[in-house]
Formats: sequence, C-alpha cells, structure tokens
Amino acid sequence: MTLTEVFDLIETIQAVDSDTVHVEAKKAKRELPRRLWETLSAFANTPGGGVIILGLDEETGFEPVGVEDPRKIQSDLASLCDQMEPPLRPLIEVHLLDGRAVVTVEVPELPVE
Repeated sequence: MTLTEVFDLIETIQAVDSDTVHVEAKKAKRELPRRLWETLSAFANTPGGGVIILGLDEETGFEPVGVEDPRKIQSDLASLCDQMEPPLRPLIEVHLLDGRAVVTVEVPELPVE
C-alpha cells in the first residue's frame, strides 16, 4: 500500500467520521487492541478483505497518534495471525504520517473452503 493510498483511506474515514466496511482504525499506541482478533477474522471473511490502520485515534476524528514501537506491533500482529485457524498472512507495513509511525494491515479475503 502506498502512502497516497493510506492518506486516501484516512481521508475517507475522517470525512464520514466512521470506520467503513473495508477500513477500520485503531489507536494501538503501545500494544495491539484487545479485540483485534475479531477484526482480523471479520475482514478475512468479508468479500475483498479489509485494511486495519493502527495508530489513528477515533476520539480525535481519526487523527494520527502513531504507534510507539512499530517493530513490536508488527511482531505481535504476526504472532496473532499465526495463531488463527487458518493462519492469516496479511501484508503489514509501517508508514510515517506527520512524523508518526502508523501500521497498515491489509487482510486478504480467505477462500470459502
């Protein structure tokens, strides 16, 4: 995902002031959100999959607050995805927005079988 695509997704959720069917933002400043498993599973079972953006604060209109340790967030996220059945293989990337690191997670749709 390019930085322009990330900006476009953020602009969309800011404009509608809400997550969408295919995009969900989570604050995740220091650790993974508690209910991330459910979001990953939901996107994997949604036609077209979805994108999770970690490091945005919904309470401030989806403004970037960043994640403090992107490497830890990536590692914890990969471990969580490995524990799922079947294991998920999302594309996890770090982007800088306004000098703050945000982590994007592109969750592909899983085949029905």
